[in-house]
Amino acid sequence: MQRLIIGVGNEFRGDDIAGLNVVRGLAHLESKQLLLTEAPGDASDLIELWKDHDDVILIDAVSSGGIPGSVYRFDVIHESLPSEWSSYSTHALGIYQGIELARVLNRLPKKLILYGIEGELFKTTTEVSKEVKTGIKDVIQLIENEINHV
Repeated sequence: MQRLIIGVGNEFRGDDIAGLNVVRGLAHLESKQLLLTEAPGDASDLIELWKDHDDVILIDAVSSGGIPGSVYRFDVIHESLPSEWSSYSTHALGIYQGIELARVLNRLPKKLILYGIEGELFKTTTEVSKEVKTGIKDVIQLIENEINHV
């Protein structure tokens, strides 16, 4: 079964590009066993993207009031997402809502790991904060390690 890695974001909203940049940084790993894709992050799009995959990694920038560049990892099947993640999104229905909607509809993949990178700069810009650039590098390394140890 092919593992799916989805980078979520908007490249014109500053740090919101984090998920996209992680996927782009993993491009050298794409293979028959690993599919990389980018998504804007709307709930229905995500559910459609992962519907044929049992093993999914999702990456997105978050704004929970934490330290910019901080990296969070959740096993979504076994852990609840922090409620503060539900109040901020640059997407119509964001990641939090998409995951919870899929949970209610019984449309989550068997394995779903979410990496969140705490953002700082979400205004209309292509500039990415230094802290988030570091978080992006950290998540790329974490995912590479996770892939290599399966």
